Amino acid sequence: MSSATSSNTARIQQSRQRAAALLLGAALSGCDGGAIGFLLPAVRAETGSDPQQAAWMVSLYALGTLVAIAAAGAAVRRFGSNTVFRVCAAVSACGSLLAILSHGMTLLLVARLLQGLGQGPLIPVAAALVAVQWPIERQGRLLGAISLAYGAAFVAAMTLTPALLTFGWRSMFGITLAIAVGSLVALGSSSAKQPSPEPGAAVPRIERNREISAIAVLALGAGIGQAAVVLFPTLAVQRLGVAASGTGVLMLPMAAAGILGTLGIAATLDRIGARRLVIAGAIAAVIGVLIASAAPASQTTFLLAAGALGLGMSLLSGGPLRYAAARAVTPDEQGPAQAGVALLTNVGVMGGSLLVGALATRGSDERAAMESAMIVACGIMAVLFVPVLFLRPHSRHQT
Repeated sequence: MSSATSSNTARIQQSRQRAAALLLGAALSGCDGGAIGFLLPAVRAETGSDPQQAAWMVSLYALGTLVAIAAAGAAVRRFGSNTVFRVCAAVSACGSLLAILSHGMTLLLVARLLQGLGQGPLIPVAAALVAVQWPIERQGRLLGAISLAYGAAFVAAMTLTPALLTFGWRSMFGITLAIAVGSLVALGSSSAKQPSPEPGAAVPRIERNREISAIAVLALGAGIGQAAVVLFPTLAVQRLGVAASGTGVLMLPMAAAGILGTLGIAATLDRIGARRLVIAGAIAAVIGVLIASAAPASQTTFLLAAGALGLGMSLLSGGPLRYAAARAVTPDEQGPAQAGVALLTNVGVMGGSLLVGALATRGSDERAAMESAMIVACGIMAVLFVPVLFLRPHSRHQT
């Protein structure tokens, strides 16, 4: 075998190892998100903690996520995406290990904070890595795969965690520890840098700034859409009169449509770009929320709404916005740009949840108040999605 062939084989192997590391990092975040709701009752039963203390397991994780995303954006520019990703994976592994070893709520809360600090930046840093180190024609495919890894891990954790609790709640933290270490090892064993994608034609500063501003507004809208997903079961309880446990079947079309949308992203993002996918996602998400909150209440309408909302949010949150951000900035700005998309999406989630929560408590008719609150959120989403028209048409050589 010639030296050139050996070198090419080594580069392919390194590329696969690095891609595996990014996919494991995304799966780590998804696994935690899908499992934590099942872990809280088990933790409370063993530690004797009250509901407020248990809620801090989620709050501290969210706080760590927000702080770490903001810090990681600046750190990527100074230390590089590889280094920041390794640090995040290592901090997450330490958090999981501390959770396994903890026998009281105090250490467990510290562990959850560490997990938030470590896991929060993994996907935006992975997106920055993809934008800098992968060829342009393969970036969309990998961003779609990262989103698919997150979604698959989330669904798997929701499905399997109840069974794993027979081995104790620490077993799930053992799984997140293994995933974090696997991601760290995969990226650590692939140290050679891949060539950066070649720059395309220069874009006027005004046009670039306009596109960056549009992406920021779209990220806020996507966050409000995610808040609508979280509140969807509550809306179903209010409008259909079903028990909370009966809303699970209504979420199945949302999960299925989300997976199909993510697969579609991986297959088409490199060919058609972010603009068309974000437009389709915005339309589907707005229609889904509108049907759920304003159409005649029935199980059929909620199933349709769930499918539309799941498809819309997968197209909005499953890679296209990160892909657009990667095209809108220079390589040394990838870290702050990807962190900004993640941070603004989280701000949208919190803002949307607070808005709907405030509006839903007005008046004596809880159902009418919840319907009105979701319609208002739907209107805000529609307005925030208008800047999608300022995204540039796709070009495979666009930067």
